[in-house]
Amino acid sequence: MMEITKKSIERKILTEKKDILTSTLQKITTTMTTQRKPMTLKKSDKKQFLEQAAKHESKNSLFARLERFMKACVIAFCISVPLYIHSYLVNHKNINLIESIDSKRQIARAFNTYNFLADKDEYGFYAMFYVTKDQVKSDLVDVINLKRNNRFWTAEMIDNTAELLTYFNNDDKFMIDYRIMLAIFAHESDLNPYIVSAPNFNGTRDYGIGQHNSCCIDDRFAQASMFNRKLGIIDNKLMSRDRLNVYAGVISTAQHLAYNREVLLTYNKTRAIGKLGPDHWIIGYNSGMGGLFSGGYTTKYLNKIEVNFERITEL
Repeated sequence: MMEITKKSIERKILTEKKDILTSTLQKITTTMTTQRKPMTLKKSDKKQFLEQAAKHESKNSLFARLERFMKACVIAFCISVPLYIHSYLVNHKNINLIESIDSKRQIARAFNTYNFLADKDEYGFYAMFYVTKDQVKSDLVDVINLKRNNRFWTAEMIDNTAELLTYFNNDDKFMIDYRIMLAIFAHESDLNPYIVSAPNFNGTRDYGIGQHNSCCIDDRFAQASMFNRKLGIIDNKLMSRDRLNVYAGVISTAQHLAYNREVLLTYNKTRAIGKLGPDHWIIGYNSGMGGLFSGGYTTKYLNKIEVNFERITEL
């Protein structure tokens, strides 16, 4: 009897252990197989979370846009710079200085020269109108034919000389009427660029289209070559210090007239009465400014220039 009860107790214990094991196994399997419940947020936390996410996303998108924009700029720069350099090198060889003059200045010169000048006393010392190269070229050819010296001129010489005369007429610094220069050339050399005068009373000679004196022609032509090299009005290979170089003669004449005008205007500003007018500016080309101020000049030279000027305007 005692053995039976002992065995029955042991069985009972074993069955209880089995039940406990099976129950724990079932719990483990259920926890492993069941899905995890999603995390729940409060309304305030959810709104704050969404705002932070939106800010983060917009920040990333802004950086991405900036990055794409910078890449596009770098690519455009790399493409455009070589093209710009190429176009500059191509166009720089054929720059027309006359056509590049400001249109506002052209209007002021054409319609109201008097107001264009800063000092009203300077009226008459400057070119009144903006001109084109074709107009100057036509007048130059007419004067050459009038003086019957067209055998000394080639088409290239006429074209480049017209380019220089047009530049000095239209440039703000010079503003020298090309017809005055043509009148001076017509009187001094009859538009013969290779003429050399007989010896003067002091043993010097006058050379070329502008009849520049041998005492100072070398320095003037050197300055003329430097001037054209700086601005590139015409091909600098055509320039030389040869005393009969027509282009150096034209540039030297314009520079000489501009210098005389500056000296004369400075002189006029220091005097209340007895001011010298534009006529004396032209006389100074022949007598020199020293002779002009000392009174050692005549009006014969001016009369001859005026006659040639009237002929040119009537052509």
